[in-house]
Amino acid sequence: MSALPANWVDIKLSEVAQVTSGIGFPNEYQGHTSGDLPFFKVSDISHAVLANRGELKTANHYVTYEIAEKLKGKPLVPGSTVFAKIGEAVRLNRRATAVTPCLIDNNVMAVKAMEGVNDRYVHQFLRTVDFGESARSTTVPSLRKGDVEELRFPLAPAVEQKRIADKLDAVLTRVDAVNTRLARVAPLLKRFRQSVLAAATSGRLTEDWRIANPSFNAQSWLDEISSKSRNSSGRKPLEPSLADLSDTVQLPETWTVTGLDSIAADKPHALKAGPFGSALKKSMYVQQGYKIYGQEQVIAGDETVGEYFIDDEKFAELKACAVESGDILISLVGTIGRVLVLSPNALPGIINPRLVKLSLHTEVNRSYFSFYLRSPVALSFFEGNSHGGTMDILNLGILRSLPLLIPPPEEQTEIVRRVETLFAFADRLEARLAQAQTAATRLTPALLAKAFRGELVPQDPNDEPAAELLRRLQAERATAPKASAGRGRKAAVQSEG
Repeated sequence: MSALPANWVDIKLSEVAQVTSGIGFPNEYQGHTSGDLPFFKVSDISHAVLANRGELKTANHYVTYEIAEKLKGKPLVPGSTVFAKIGEAVRLNRRATAVTPCLIDNNVMAVKAMEGVNDRYVHQFLRTVDFGESARSTTVPSLRKGDVEELRFPLAPAVEQKRIADKLDAVLTRVDAVNTRLARVAPLLKRFRQSVLAAATSGRLTEDWRIANPSFNAQSWLDEISSKSRNSSGRKPLEPSLADLSDTVQLPETWTVTGLDSIAADKPHALKAGPFGSALKKSMYVQQGYKIYGQEQVIAGDETVGEYFIDDEKFAELKACAVESGDILISLVGTIGRVLVLSPNALPGIINPRLVKLSLHTEVNRSYFSFYLRSPVALSFFEGNSHGGTMDILNLGILRSLPLLIPPPEEQTEIVRRVETLFAFADRLEARLAQAQTAATRLTPALLAKAFRGELVPQDPNDEPAAELLRRLQAERATAPKASAGRGRKAAVQSEG
């Protein structure tokens, strides 16, 4: 620990606080929603920190005083700091404060300051300790009572402890408020992007542009390109209509409605789902070869992730599922309707059974249809028409029946320009948000570190030195009667006081 102010002392935590481990909580006593004492578990700590400003008030389990005695449970005194002592919850470093007498189970530990030492000061100090690093390096992280008792503790004068605790309460409340406000921005940006896409794919975004730039009807343009796709596929394309969408969808006069078949490329397998059944198994994967594209890439929005490949022979067998630069990949299972457009640098490969690939006609604006497939109208259609029990599932038939709202090509270009401009603005805001969140995240540990270096509030030379407080605590401990063997309810509570 760095040099402390002259009237502070560097000691072990056990010299000024009592560390207590929880007790076993048999199933037969669990499940009661009322009683004399709340019985807190790790989940209660998480709930208190995330939803109740760190205060342990209510629990999922309660016991009577009689059961507490039977379990040899010694109730904690209000003001105790409570935290997980075993399992991955240790790494979360969550600290809660008991505000009522309570019991804790054997996955939990508590620290209670001695008389004359400020509980809130001790609590804030414990927030500076990374128990994830202090935990025993075993398969399951765990803390021992001695690990906590041996912590070096900067004991400030009693009145300064209160000043520090009060100051931390004030500034950290403001920091928490800042973090709460910042956390609300990301959902707003997500809704903003969806609003932009909704306006773009309904014609509202370019309503002024259509007035200033009269253009021919999109149907004539579509007729020119769709006939080739009909001839190459050998299958009559589906022709969805507005009736398949929400009644609120209004189509501009120069727009038209069609399906994916009509805008697919003039080649076989332009609209193709991944291989079925046993056509693709992990046992067929090789170290290098043709890349397998799946939901991993689509959900991440990054075609470079993933390291699964097949050899030349398997690629030739599944060539109908092959992809190339510019293809749009659409997820079918679980996280449905996610979209990824393959870049010019995309590795040659195939899609797995959880994806559909769409190769668009060369005259079709890929960016517009990528935006359309991510728009609220498309996502609502997917959600309303998906099937499955434990997870949502789309299929190629559902995708083929998706109504596409098609503007003339010039308007497609203008829509893409405006959407990209607005998205770039949102990206800049998102970058600034990330910077602000990083700075705000650093504030709490920086303020706590400053507090326990003696730099948060000024020292008062008239304060009783911490060394005097420590000597008094040691003298009181030396003369205090030993605790009796009995652990009756009243004795237990009083001994903690």
